[in-house]
Amino acid sequence: YDSSVIEGVTVKEGLKGWKEFAELVSISTGGYKSASCDITGEKNAQTLFMEDIWSGNITVDEAISTLNEIYNRGVKKYYDEHPDKKLEDYIKTEWNIKRD
Repeated sequence: YDSSVIEGVTVKEGLKGWKEFAELVSISTGGYKSASCDITGEKNAQTLFMEDIWSGNITVDEAISTLNEIYNRGVKKYYDEHPDKKLEDYIKTEWNIKRD
């Protein structure tokens, strides 16, 4: 997260990929906090995997769809119950997935 840490460092000959790896710091944005979520009473990803995917009751695609529904409801529930919190605080409008 602090590119000054690698400024002026020279990489020994023959160490492949380290220079390119170090240059990633200049485009890294740091970690993002996720929105808060309340899925009380719902299955989390681990439980859904162990109880439903592993046993063959549902497919991975069905599990992903189910988890999307569970977590979207959980986010809505949390922010409905905490009007002082703002979901918008976690949305990075300037985020650009494409790199130049």
